[in-house]
Amino acid sequence: MNTLVMVMLVVYRWQAFAHVPVDGNIHALLAPATLRTLPLKHQFDSPFLGGMGLVVEGDLNHRGGAEIAAIYMNHVFSIRQGDQTITEKTQRMYISTGYRYWPTPWMSAALAFYSSFGMGDAEIVHNDFGQNNSPPTSAQSSVGYGFDLSLQIEALHRERYSIVLDSRYAYSITSKAQEDGNLLMFMLGLKYFVQSRSEISTP
Repeated sequence: MNTLVMVMLVVYRWQAFAHVPVDGNIHALLAPATLRTLPLKHQFDSPFLGGMGLVVEGDLNHRGGAEIAAIYMNHVFSIRQGDQTITEKTQRMYISTGYRYWPTPWMSAALAFYSSFGMGDAEIVHNDFGQNNSPPTSAQSSVGYGFDLSLQIEALHRERYSIVLDSRYAYSITSKAQEDGNLLMFMLGLKYFVQSRSEISTP
């Protein structure tokens, strides 16, 4: 019983300060990312891969604010034509800009537009077409675009720090015909309250 009370007190102390958006406040989240390309149009080997993300949020009012995210990732793309499939993997930098809304101090949702930029050559994971006949996937594209939906939960929060779980779905609007490239992504990391408007204005 005493152990349970102690755990509850620790959790309470961590949650004593919830995220309440205030105009001018700036927060930054640094987190490792785990992501997977969803096999929506055809089945292919799509493992969970790693990455690293930085998310910066600037509050605009008491309901939310602007958000910019930069996520380095390994991204798999796959195309199926008939009974043949090609799957390629590439490193990409994913930049999104959008708005985050806080209906409660513990949970928020964001909608953003993203651009993703290729970094290096594409790696062939699987190819049924042969070297000279395979259609190019988006892994070979220098840039791609889409929309990003994020649901964020602050599990623990104390003073300037919080532990955040960020789950994202990235929908590509530049996918090629018969291609799977949409992402499901999870980030678990440390969020830091950088500064408020009063701190900015203080000499």
